[in-house]
Amino acid sequence: MATAEQINEQDVFACPICLETLKSPKSLPCLHTFCEICIGEFILSTEQRAEQKLSNYPCPVCRTVVTPNNSGDKTSQWAASLPHNFTISSLMDSSKSVKQECHLCKRRDKISEATKWCCDCTEALCEECLQFHGIMKFSADHKVFQIDEMNSPLIIEEPDLSIISDSCPVHTSKVLEAFCFDHQQLCCLLCITLHHRKCEHVQAFEEMQNLKNDKISMLLSEVNDIKVKVENVMKEKNGEKEKLDIAFSEIETEANTFVSSLKDKLDSMLALFIKGLNITREESENAFEDKMKTFEKISNYFDKLQTTTKTVEEHGTLNQMFIHFEKSKAELKSVLKEASSVLNTSSISEAKLVKSAKLGEVENIDGLIELKSIKTIPVEMSAYIKQLFPSDSSVLSKTSPAIGFENVILKHNKTIDLDGFDVYGGVFVSDEVIVIGGKCEESIGKLKAINILNERIVDEHTFSTIVKRLAFDFESESLFLSCYRSKLYRLKFVDAFNSEMNSKDINCRYGGICISDGVLYVIVNKTVKKISLENLQQPLEMCFQTNTNCYHLNGLEIDSKNNRLLYTSENYEVVGTSFDGSKIFRYKDEYMKKTTSLCVHLTGIILVGDESGQIHVISEDGERRRTVLNSCDKLKSVRDLCLDKSCSRLAIFAPGYIELYDVCVGSG
Repeated sequence: MATAEQINEQDVFACPICLETLKSPKSLPCLHTFCEICIGEFILSTEQRAEQKLSNYPCPVCRTVVTPNNSGDKTSQWAASLPHNFTISSLMDSSKSVKQECHLCKRRDKISEATKWCCDCTEALCEECLQFHGIMKFSADHKVFQIDEMNSPLIIEEPDLSIISDSCPVHTSKVLEAFCFDHQQLCCLLCITLHHRKCEHVQAFEEMQNLKNDKISMLLSEVNDIKVKVENVMKEKNGEKEKLDIAFSEIETEANTFVSSLKDKLDSMLALFIKGLNITREESENAFEDKMKTFEKISNYFDKLQTTTKTVEEHGTLNQMFIHFEKSKAELKSVLKEASSVLNTSSISEAKLVKSAKLGEVENIDGLIELKSIKTIPVEMSAYIKQLFPSDSSVLSKTSPAIGFENVILKHNKTIDLDGFDVYGGVFVSDEVIVIGGKCEESIGKLKAINILNERIVDEHTFSTIVKRLAFDFESESLFLSCYRSKLYRLKFVDAFNSEMNSKDINCRYGGICISDGVLYVIVNKTVKKISLENLQQPLEMCFQTNTNCYHLNGLEIDSKNNRLLYTSENYEVVGTSFDGSKIFRYKDEYMKKTTSLCVHLTGIILVGDESGQIHVISEDGERRRTVLNSCDKLKSVRDLCLDKSCSRLAIFAPGYIELYDVCVGSG
């Protein structure tokens, strides 16, 4: 809504209520003009305050009492019936050809022609004001167009980058520079000073490690997938609606047919009833007429008898009187006997309509038919979120500080008891299933696939030799095993182990094993060798010499981020090399006793398992170490460890147990 200062007091185009340009101007008898919507809302609010039906209302300006011509109509219709102010409308139309005035100058009581339009300020500017507009920091990046080109089809709509402006939404003159992980809020310096002083996890953008554009790519991919799912849900709902529309139409047709048949039946019953009624009425009338004729006949007989009796009485002899008397008795008996055949019959004395009890029941019910509908159980938004969004949604998940050497911690999630199974190594084959390998009897190896959610064994497979290390290729769904007795196995795993196995049996000892980009890397004696997964029939190809010992357990991993190999040496060092064997770093200190296993986080930090039961983290550059787990929950030693695909969960393996830890950010 415009402010009063922006409207000239003599501006006849302004509505006195909203102070904006009149829309559908309506005039009162006092000649004051208002927007139709504004005067309508004024009338309704007046009635609400009065708490009763209005018969009139005052003008909002001069308080003149206005009595509507259609006072009997609803109050909401009074405004629409007011006369339209065509004079104002025509003046407004003609004024559109007037040059646009500069809004800034107008507020300074100056008149100047505007040539530019600021889309962000939604104001017209003259050339002079445009210069000041461009100088001001808060408006320097606003989008400005030539007014006479505003309606030109040549202007191409540009992306609205204001939605991703780095200006603070609270302190608009400040730039966003940090993120509060505690409150999940973007912050400027003033925000940090005023609202986030006590927050423990506030980090400047410049300090954030691994700040890359992969998040926006992930967001775009997720949004695209969600959009497809939403469209599928919409199609499904539209299909359900179409089915319901068809069902409702069929119900309407069925109801019309049913009621029509009822009407036909009732009409037929009514016609039959009326026919019977008319027959009964006619029979009743005939019987009534017969009885009336009989009574008339009796009446006539008595009239005649009366006359004759008087004559005999006056002029007849005693004999004649006696004869007349006896004859009259006999005649009377004959007349009455004749009348009795007519009068001594039943007749209708009263008639009324008696309704059938069933029709009475129908008459008393609210409807002959009713709509029976089955409603679905209300679907909570959480169910839709589960349906549309992935479980690890980047949109819904809480943003955490980037995991790094200084802040990574391990939080115990659960311990799985393996009932004494002697575990040597393990690997994630999905978010829910881990495959572990070891021995069940002397020199007899076994694989077990375990669902870590319900801790149940999914499948088992027995070998003739003990399993040492495992690696899984998600693309080919192939599991690779290095075993004692110089054996290297490959078998399929899709919910269960495939009994068909391929093995390489050479006179060498195998150790750590890992897969990257379709290539299998294996420690063989004191070397690292490789083989393409597409050509497993070929012999292993030498990569470089190492100082490893395959008589004992060792670890081998690929750091995809830094494009290098990592392994544990016979001296229990953690060694980083290029793929051709060039040394990048070698780390060991007095706190690392027997490091025989390792894994690499997506951020490049290295988690190392020590046979003493400790877990260490080594920095990405291989120059620093710190202990992130001094002791496990139940494990006394560590034989192997691995991360899941998202690197959010760490599995630690030892005889009899698997321990799961969440990889989190915390104070180191």
